[in-house]
Amino acid sequence: MGRVRFASFSARRLAKLRRQEPRAVTSLGVGDVARLVARSQAALPVRPGRRAGSRGRVDAVQVPVRFHRMPVVTPRLISQAHAFGMEVHVWTVDDPEQMRALVDSGVDAIITDLPALALDVLG
Repeated sequence: MGRVRFASFSARRLAKLRRQEPRAVTSLGVGDVARLVARSQAALPVRPGRRAGSRGRVDAVQVPVRFHRMPVVTPRLISQAHAFGMEVHVWTVDDPEQMRALVDSGVDAIITDLPALALDVLG
């Protein structure tokens, strides 16, 4: 299971999965993502050893570049997620310049509909 990460927009489904399979690795659910974004915008300090919500093995936050007009992926969000021990995965990025800029900003993964382009741009 070391190469599998479960993700869902439904926190309820993620919680059920974590209860049924304690070894499962997941990304944050929507509510926890919202709390992490709010923390990052408020520049709240991260206490070492604390998690950004959720129980179980959460190792990633998967987010869009922006939500409506509000930027989601910011240097503070990346820093907070990393301080909590989570990778930052950004979806869905199909523009080469945006791919480069996100990687340069420190995101850990890009989710794209154009994997061949991503390999060419980032490979």
